[in-house]
Amino acid sequence: MEVILGQAELSLGEAMNLNIGDIIQLDTKKDEPLVVQVANQKLFNVHIGKVGTQMAVQIVSTVHDPAQNQVVNEVNL
Repeated sequence: MEVILGQAELSLGEAMNLNIGDIIQLDTKKDEPLVVQVANQKLFNVHIGKVGTQMAVQIVSTVHDPAQNQVVNEVNL
């Protein structure tokens, strides 16, 4: 399972020149839902948070996958 925080496009030169402490601006706003992906398939929109000391996500909706022309409602892990 992966939680996609956002995307950014960098040239190879920009990527090669990254240093510790550099900031990469993503295309996601801080209050936007993030995407959960399993086996390269986007399944859920989620909000990120914490439960105790652990990071957690709360599912807010399913992701419609137009390539498959269906709404994914189940995940078999």
